[in-house]
Amino acid sequence: MPGAAAAVRTPAGAAPGYRAGSARGDTCELGSYLTDVYNLDPAGGTFSARFWLWSLCPRKDIDPLPLAAFTNGENPQVSESQQGYTKGYYRHLILVQGQFRQPFDMRDYPFNRQTLQIVITAAPVVSEFRFTPDSADSSFNPQAGVPGWRVTGFRVVATVARFHTNFGILTQPPGTVSTRSRIVLEISTVNSQPTIFGQFVGPLLVIFLVTLLTFFMRESTETAFMGRIVVESTALFATILNMERVAGFIPDTSRLTMLDLLHLITLAYVLFAMGITVLGYRMFVSEREADAIARVNRIGLITGVIGYAAAVTVVVTQAALAG
Repeated sequence: MPGAAAAVRTPAGAAPGYRAGSARGDTCELGSYLTDVYNLDPAGGTFSARFWLWSLCPRKDIDPLPLAAFTNGENPQVSESQQGYTKGYYRHLILVQGQFRQPFDMRDYPFNRQTLQIVITAAPVVSEFRFTPDSADSSFNPQAGVPGWRVTGFRVVATVARFHTNFGILTQPPGTVSTRSRIVLEISTVNSQPTIFGQFVGPLLVIFLVTLLTFFMRESTETAFMGRIVVESTALFATILNMERVAGFIPDTSRLTMLDLLHLITLAYVLFAMGITVLGYRMFVSEREADAIARVNRIGLITGVIGYAAAVTVVVTQAALAG
């Protein structure tokens, strides 16, 4: 795999420790092949992955893999170590499997896309060593993915990490900023369960329709008004229960999610319907004419439906476009 591409890499006779175009320090190419993604847990902020990882170095002593840190990993397992020398490069191949920490942005769920990251940090300071991504050979298994999510892309990105410590190096002043080279494996995923939207939002549609039916209970009697209040109170309670169910799946965010907004809109609609019922009852107690009560009920019906439909359309459209 990497051996086939080695023919176009820096020749073995080049200056030791330097790639063509490298400004400073030693460098090794790092590539990866993603085989599987599983146990994706948005509420827990973790996911698991299995992937091959390899380094291609001009000298064996600068191989970064033995001391590299999986910065956001939960003690991933490393196995299947293979080493060799081909066309002027030392090749080190390992198989990595484990759980990784990942903040999930669920504001637009289930229309959102997630970029999962596996962060690998080199041990030497960046002035002594830098990662170079092996983008040409890095790829992923098209069948990789957890139920409900589909992997749409994979890339290897080189960056740096700055630490406000000298890691105990006495030759450096206390608090010296230490900079390490870093590779980030970015896994692009998209939700692939079209039915998940209906599972979370379907109950809200039922609640809306049940509440809507109360506007057609036009009989102006005390029993009718009490019946409307009971139905609307039940709808209010059902909305809160469904909101708690959704909250158990989606992690806390600093902003309201699309599903949060839909629940709040439904709560507002049910409360609005209860307000119209109470107003109609007060008019009934005050012995107002039945036509006046029916007029208030009709205005509430039209205003509530238009307002609810408009608010839901705006929220869902924004989430779909952003996701």
